[in-house]
Amino acid sequence: PRFSATVRSGKRGGESRALRSYWLLVLPLLVVLVVFFALPLLRVAWFSVSEPAFGFDHYVALLTDGYLHHVLWTTVRLCVITTIISVGFGYFIAYMLVHAHPLHRVLMLSCILIPFWVSALLRGFSWIVILNGNGIVNSALRSWEIIDRPIAFLGEDIGVLVGFVHFMVPFAIFPMYVNMRSINPALVSAVSMYSA
Repeated sequence: PRFSATVRSGKRGGESRALRSYWLLVLPLLVVLVVFFALPLLRVAWFSVSEPAFGFDHYVALLTDGYLHHVLWTTVRLCVITTIISVGFGYFIAYMLVHAHPLHRVLMLSCILIPFWVSALLRGFSWIVILNGNGIVNSALRSWEIIDRPIAFLGEDIGVLVGFVHFMVPFAIFPMYVNMRSINPALVSAVSMYSA
């Protein structure tokens, strides 16, 4: 028993040394995080209650301003709609990727990844060119005589949704694709046999 207690204390001593060495590795990052993130954040929080005079006037204005309520409601609504559409498209595309022929899968992944790797700023400008009054969509709709005057996509919710969904769909596709690929096809067959 005395020997096993000595071995256990030796193990604990080694573990505590290893833990100290891990903290020494993490310490520089913690210092950077505190100096460049936590302190500026605390400074902004202090200014929010101390300028121009000490009080919570800024927060009262934030909670009572009708325009800000409208902006927050619009933001939440667009985010919820974007999430629903992105997850729906993402599930559909991920399912197609899993069941596609390998050559088609490579082509589909290329069509998803190449725009994903392009700068968000460039993608935004591309959507402006596509959706503006004389853009590709409005020109096509007018040439097919579906509309007489251009549809205002830009500055409206539909234009914002198109940009948001285009940006977010890859983030929905890849986690679902990885999870679907990890499902054993024999399990899917077994479930379909037993549920029939």
